[in-house]
Amino acid sequence: MTNREPFGAPMAAVLACDEPFLRRAGERLAGVFGPPLLVGDPFPFDCTDYYVPQTGDKALKRFLVFGPCGKGPDLAAWKRWAVDQERAFAAFPEAAVPRPVNLDPGLLTLDNLTLASTKERAHRVYLGRGIFAEVELLWEAGAFLPLPWTYPDYRTAAARALFAAARGALKKERRARE
Repeated sequence: MTNREPFGAPMAAVLACDEPFLRRAGERLAGVFGPPLLVGDPFPFDCTDYYVPQTGDKALKRFLVFGPCGKGPDLAAWKRWAVDQERAFAAFPEAAVPRPVNLDPGLLTLDNLTLASTKERAHRVYLGRGIFAEVELLWEAGAFLPLPWTYPDYRTAAARALFAAARGALKKERRARE
């Protein structure tokens, strides 16, 4: 048995009050993780009204997957950074809502997609520093499959196809490195 770092790629779900904030958040993520490997199309975020008081009722969402990480992931550090970025975006003078950007970072591997969260739930694993990890999708039988707690927007065919395409690129990259 070998003990090696997991092979995966940083990903982020960006929820923003409008297109300019969605674009800015993507640029900020690219500044840290490099150019995105895949960028999903923006879509109206209407699967819940949970964020409406914070982001307004015209919020858009987009998934981004970046190139593979060179060393083991630190999801807790990524989420702490994301929380800091959300606060920075809220301070923009043109922010017309309390939370113009919500960033949910995660890790896409060949086996699953895991998100980092500040919210404790029974199925989440504590990573430290107030951050929890949640497996959102599992790769099984040639497709990403949702779990009972998987968020509705991650269950969509479009989201699962994007993550499957990114997984294919990751698999090819891992083979090239071996």
